[in-house]
Amino acid sequence: MQKLTREDIRDQVNRVLSSTQLSKSNILSGLLDFIVNETLAGRANELKEYNIGTQALKREDNFNPQLDSIVRIHAGRLRRALNEYYH
Repeated sequence: MQKLTREDIRDQVNRVLSSTQLSKSNILSGLLDFIVNETLAGRANELKEYNIGTQALKREDNFNPQLDSIVRIHAGRLRRALNEYYH
């Protein structure tokens, strides 16, 4: 199996972002882009609800993921959109 390059990954992400499933949602597009960028930067282990909430979804520093399920809601929406895209 051929190893994907960063360029291959970015090209695929750009195709997904321009799809009908994501092109009209700034939130889901931003979330996917954030997750991919953090992963490519070697920070996948830092993809926690708090970090996603404050950095990708622009919640305040006092964001509490136990009280605010916004990250889980958008992550579920993103998973459904990606599933639809790939099927």
